[in-house]
Amino acid sequence: MTKVNYNANHITIAKALGIILMVIGHARINRYSHDFIYLFHMPLFFFCSGYYFKKEDTFISVVKKRFKKLYLPYFKWTLAVFLLHNIFYDFHIYNKLFGTTYYSQNYFNFKDFCPYIYRFFISMSGEETRVLGGFWFIKILLWVSIITTFFRSIERKISTTIILKFLFYTSIPFAIICRKLNLWIPIIGSLDIIFMGIAFYLSGFHWRRYEDKITYNKYNILLAFICLGIITYVWVDPSMFCKYNLIIYYYICALIGIFLCLGISHLLNNLQISQLYYIGNHTFTILALHFLSFKLISLWIIHNNKLSWDYLGIFPVIEGYNVFYYIAYTLSGIFVPLVISWSYERVKKLIQHRMNRT
Repeated sequence: MTKVNYNANHITIAKALGIILMVIGHARINRYSHDFIYLFHMPLFFFCSGYYFKKEDTFISVVKKRFKKLYLPYFKWTLAVFLLHNIFYDFHIYNKLFGTTYYSQNYFNFKDFCPYIYRFFISMSGEETRVLGGFWFIKILLWVSIITTFFRSIERKISTTIILKFLFYTSIPFAIICRKLNLWIPIIGSLDIIFMGIAFYLSGFHWRRYEDKITYNKYNILLAFICLGIITYVWVDPSMFCKYNLIIYYYICALIGIFLCLGISHLLNNLQISQLYYIGNHTFTILALHFLSFKLISLWIIHNNKLSWDYLGIFPVIEGYNVFYYIAYTLSGIFVPLVISWSYERVKKLIQHRMNRT
C-alpha cells in the first residue's frame, strides 16, 4: 500500500471524497445528485493541489515536478489508449452509431493517427478519446501550477508579494472576460478555464495559511450541505463550464462545497480509515480507468437486455435502466481501477524483490 502523508491527511481524504463524487457524477444516478456534485467536485482538486503550493519552490523545480507527476502519467495513459484505438473499435467501445467524435467513430490507419499525435501529446487533448474524458483536468492543472509559479518567481526577483495577490483577486474577473470573448491560446487552450483553475488553486493556498482560524463542526457542515441542496434545486446542470455571467456564483457555490468536503474529511480523519487514504493516493488511476471500468457494467446491461453490441459505445453509461445498475457503475468505476493499481504494485514489488535477491 502507498505510504500516506500523515502531515495533511485530511486533504488526502478530501481527494478521496472528490474522486468518489466524480465517479458518482459520471455514473449519472439521477439529475439531482449529478448537479449537486458538479457544483464543486472539480474545483476541489484544484483547491487541494493549491493547498500544497509552496512559495519557496523555484519555477524550474515546479516544472520538473509537474512534468513528472502530471505530464508523464498523462502521456503513458494516453499513449496506451492511443495504441489500443483499433482494438477498442473491434470491441465496439468505439463505433459509428454512438461515437461522439471522429476519433471515436472510425477505424484508423497510420495516416489517420498522425494528426492526433500533436493534439494528444502536445496540445494534451486526450479527452477526445472519450475513455480518458476526465483528462482535460490534467492539462488545466499543469498550466495553472506552472503559470502561478511563474508569477511567484517574478515576485521573488523584485521582492514583492503583490503579484500573486493581484492574480488571485483578478482571476475570476479575467475568467468572466475570457469566457465572454472566447479567448484562447494555442497549446494552452481556453483561458477562461485556466483562470478559474487559478482562482481555486490560490484559494487552496490561502486556505492553508488561515485554516487554524476556520471552524469545522457538524452544524457548519450541515448548513453547507443544506445550502448546496437548495442551490441544486434552482440551478440545473452547473459546472466549471457554465455561462460567463454565472462564473462568480459558481465560484461561491464551489467554495461552499469545498468547505463541506473539508469538514467531512476532518471528521473522517479522526477515524483513521486506511481505505480512504489509499483511494486519496490513487486518484489518478481512478481518473484514468473509471470510464473503461464502466464498460463492464454496460456489458452486463447489454447481455441482460439483449441489446446490440454497439451500445457498448454509449458514453459514459447506458441510461434508462434499474437504479441498481447505476450503483454498479459507481462501484465498478472506483474499485476496478483500485484492484488494477493494487495488483500492479504487488507485481512490481515482487519483481523488485526477486531482482534484489539475485
